[in-house]
Amino acid sequence: MATNNNVNNQKQIKKRKRVNRIKSFIVICAILLLFSSVILNFVLMFKVMHLENQIDHLYSISLLDEDFTF
Repeated sequence: MATNNNVNNQKQIKKRKRVNRIKSFIVICAILLLFSSVILNFVLMFKVMHLENQIDHLYSISLLDEDFTF
């Protein structure tokens, strides 16, 4: 009976370790996804700002061209 309890305890300990490992993996993946989405949002924001500057520049050039044609 004592060996049966010992075996069951060892199985429970292994199961608990495996569950903790899986939990840690899930938490780490969630954190990585969160950080990667934040970083990608910043990259996209800077690209949009750059594109807005380019549009403003091109628009001002087109206005200057129209002024010279009249």
